[in-house]
Amino acid sequence: MGKNSAASKRLRHNVGLIGAFLFALNFLALGSALGPSAQAGTPTLDSANSSPGAISASTSIIMTNLSGLDLAAGQFDSTFYVTMTCSASCDVNRWDILNTKSMKRELVFEDELTSSWLVSGTFTFSPDLSLFPFDTQKLPINIEHSFLDADSLVFLADDELSEVSADIKISGWELEDYTITSSTTSYPQLNENYSRVSFTVPLTRSTLASVTKFYIPLSIFVLLGAATLVLARSDFQIRTGGTALVGLTIFYLASSGGVGFTGAFTVWDASVLLAYLALGLVLTCGIVGAYLFHEGAYEGPEGEARAKRMRFRYLRILVGLVLFGAIAIAVTAIAT
Repeated sequence: MGKNSAASKRLRHNVGLIGAFLFALNFLALGSALGPSAQAGTPTLDSANSSPGAISASTSIIMTNLSGLDLAAGQFDSTFYVTMTCSASCDVNRWDILNTKSMKRELVFEDELTSSWLVSGTFTFSPDLSLFPFDTQKLPINIEHSFLDADSLVFLADDELSEVSADIKISGWELEDYTITSSTTSYPQLNENYSRVSFTVPLTRSTLASVTKFYIPLSIFVLLGAATLVLARSDFQIRTGGTALVGLTIFYLASSGGVGFTGAFTVWDASVLLAYLALGLVLTCGIVGAYLFHEGAYEGPEGEARAKRMRFRYLRILVGLVLFGAIAIAVTAIAT
């Protein structure tokens, strides 16, 4: 009886240490997840202010095609019309798209004040994957004049004549409302300001697809491990927990491969970390249970009752860990 009592005390002590450590680790990891990272950027953007002597160019963009989205490379393909109407005769033909990788343009209309071009090419953007797989990607078209600064030419965003074709569909993504804005870009090194017009199309990943492809399989891994805690078989917990950990690792690597390398700690990373911790509890329970069984702590009715209390204690810790982690992930994601 003294031997069993000592083992029971050691067990309670170990459970307390393991629970405290895992909750602290989960809090620190999830609390730092998805935190905003500092990004150095030049030039800087300010609100567009027309110089008194500057000619204004009302600019509209009609996007007819959007395809070839590549998150790993940070690029997309698009075809669109650009129309500029000047307030007075000016040389607007020398405009350029700053985030283009390859582009060709064709003049389709021109009179004294208005010019239109058909543009097609590959354009770059900076993917933001912190909320993956519930992320929104903003695909921009940034236009500036090649040599006329803001004192000579100011672009004005024409929202009424701009649009995105309703025929554009990208599998797994939903198109949000576009924005077109004008601003003044400051280049401190050149001591010059240039007017810029930016046309941005946000794409949001399908929530249904994300839940189906990512979180249903993840839940199955966790539930499979948790289910073994109601069984009086430590070997089941060790085998099932270990198998689930291996399967989860393979699934994690396969599911993360489509977004390319990213230094950001994403919602998906936090979710998988939570699943690792939960399955780690299952393995710990199995290992501790196997040790105590070998020591004879589970013999007789009292030993069986002790084993049951231990398993359900681990089960309560697992449920609490998952709930705490899920809330932490949701709150952090919303705040990001």
